[in-house]
Amino acid sequence: MNSIPLPGCTPEPLMAYLKALGVFRLVSQQTDPSARAAWRGGQFVLTTKLNREELAAFFTENYAPSPIFSPWNGDGGFLTESGTSFSTIEAIRRSTDPRLAGLQSAIGKIEAMTILKEFGQCRSEAKALEKKKKAKQASPDELEKLKELTKRVKSLKETILFQIRSDFPDDALGWFDTCLQVGEDGFSVAPALGSGGVDGRMEFSANFLGNVMLVSGNPHSRSWIESSLFAEGVSELHSASIGQFSPGNIGGPNATQGFEGASALNPWDYILLIEGAPLLAGSIARRCRTAQFGKAAFPFTVLPVAQNGESMEAKDSNTARGEVWLPLWEKNLRLAELKRLFGEGRAEWSGSQSRTNIDFAKAVASYGVDRGIKSFSRHGFLQRNGLAFLATPLGHFEVKAQANIDLIRDADPWIDRYRRACGDKTPARFGTALRVIDSAVFDYCRFGGKERFQTILIALGQAERELATGAKFRESAYLRPLRGLSASWVEAADDASPEFEIAVALAGIRGTKGHPLGIRANMEPVAYNNKGGLDWLEGSTAVVWKRGDLATHLAATLERRALDWLRLSLDDLPIRSSRTVRPETIAAFLHGELDDDKIEALLWGLIGCKVEWATEHKSENALNHLPLPRCYPLLKAIFSGIHKDTSIPKGLNPQQQGILEKLAFIKPDTRLLQLLRANRVQEANSIATQRTINAGLSPARVDWSHELNGVDSTRLAAALLLPVSPWHMIRLWDTIKKPQPTFASETT
Repeated sequence: MNSIPLPGCTPEPLMAYLKALGVFRLVSQQTDPSARAAWRGGQFVLTTKLNREELAAFFTENYAPSPIFSPWNGDGGFLTESGTSFSTIEAIRRSTDPRLAGLQSAIGKIEAMTILKEFGQCRSEAKALEKKKKAKQASPDELEKLKELTKRVKSLKETILFQIRSDFPDDALGWFDTCLQVGEDGFSVAPALGSGGVDGRMEFSANFLGNVMLVSGNPHSRSWIESSLFAEGVSELHSASIGQFSPGNIGGPNATQGFEGASALNPWDYILLIEGAPLLAGSIARRCRTAQFGKAAFPFTVLPVAQNGESMEAKDSNTARGEVWLPLWEKNLRLAELKRLFGEGRAEWSGSQSRTNIDFAKAVASYGVDRGIKSFSRHGFLQRNGLAFLATPLGHFEVKAQANIDLIRDADPWIDRYRRACGDKTPARFGTALRVIDSAVFDYCRFGGKERFQTILIALGQAERELATGAKFRESAYLRPLRGLSASWVEAADDASPEFEIAVALAGIRGTKGHPLGIRANMEPVAYNNKGGLDWLEGSTAVVWKRGDLATHLAATLERRALDWLRLSLDDLPIRSSRTVRPETIAAFLHGELDDDKIEALLWGLIGCKVEWATEHKSENALNHLPLPRCYPLLKAIFSGIHKDTSIPKGLNPQQQGILEKLAFIKPDTRLLQLLRANRVQEANSIATQRTINAGLSPARVDWSHELNGVDSTRLAAALLLPVSPWHMIRLWDTIKKPQPTFASETT
């Protein structure tokens, strides 16, 4: 057996990939049933008993063309008795070449269909009347006749298609099943082959037959096939169009030297790509769970969803014909195995065949595809150059399992509802938010990693934030707040950054008895319903998250929750959280060393997650090079969140336990927040000192405000909302019992 690399058969463009399939199918069926093939090093490798010379000779001397006809198309050569297509059919009928016997047999079967004559006549009459209608020269009677003819043409075409599908032998149906898929509701067309085997004015089967006749007996045929297979240079090419299959070879402006370049075609390229297309034949519609969507009835074919940073634009999601993911495999397969691979077209996500490219990416990342596939070559059939569709390469997608891919199922129902709500007339910001989600999910499926999973969470939060201020949009689409993401989302997105530490602690702020809502109620208008679900609450006065930066939002949230404590006569200040923030992280926040935008973006995503209690992290080592101003522990004592039921850490001595007990009885004082907002830190420091003394604590009577060193007072107020553990509150209190240089040196 010889392993023959075919550098002319590569994953991109689509023409080159289909050529590879065509070579493999023809060699296996017509000369070497033991042939095998694989993709290696970016090219197709054929393993066969033939050598390189014999392979080229097979195509020029022994190749028998497959019966590829499209009699349902106007330019297919059977509906008129003139034109290039008709002449090609006539030339094949008269030929004495035994290799064309299969074509001649198929022509005879097609011409025996008497319905074709009526179909051709009706089409011709309808086209003439349509021309008069466009010129505004048609009479009322002619317009009525045009309507009747249009209906009749459609009915006749469907009859022809059903007759071909039911009466023709299997060996003549490969091309039919590649172009069209019969379903309960009629026919679907494969995006890879235009509109049923025709793209604009290019009829694929007619061009195939024309190129077959061109290479037959042509002295250039041998050089053409060697160029097609082995990418060898050839000077004599045919002037014709390749169509959508190879955008770079179409010709036109800037295609060569000068202003315009002619479209040059190697006839064997076209022949082989059409011969390879039947392997893309659609499976039986009833076996495909997404057959209702049409395009998905074909193997590895999905609806395109535009993502940021790709060749697709947002409008392509509505105008594109589809997207096909072509498998690349490294292990040698026989033709029967490859047929089975394409026949199944398996790309399952959540128990169903993938509908969109996003679903396909999730299927790949969850090993919902055949394990023998190494990667996929993606091609989108996108509208370019006016109304023309081109098979645009969209890159490779490696098959690689991603650790937390299954978690995305939690968000799928919410994303699907969001997607259905986004239409052509939807405000752009909602469509943009959806596109960011899709891009984040797609990138995670492709590359993995905690950072990219975190990006998904941030994207979901951004979409939720848009909903929070889009009452009309969410009401019209019945969109509910994002909820139900498991605690595993928190773990999967945790990058151990101080920003995440703060965001998750804020997201973990929950309500208390008489005040059930957590921090989310201060960010967006939501409330629990009688069934425990979360609903939008129009006109909520609890929302303080409006305009402003993160520090402003956090300070306003603390003040609002403190006012709620007073107004509702709550037992405890509702700022307790299932997570806490370490003092060194608070110091970094106070000094503006952290990324506030990241904290806020993470928070919007994390409010949709279940934030569970986590083991307290103790900072035994020196904290941070940034000092924690000692007015912070003093002010935090007034807003500690510690209450009488707070769990006491193990290993505390009686004095430390006493500190916690006294902190639990200090009531919050909103005057401090108002003073901080007015930058009157010294006054706030004095009030806090007296309040702690009244509670039985013994702070040093020192004006700690001089240690702020440029720390903004609003940021200081914001930091008071950050949850601190009882253990760290004790350590913080120790720093203000007597004057010390910095908190960092105290704990060294």
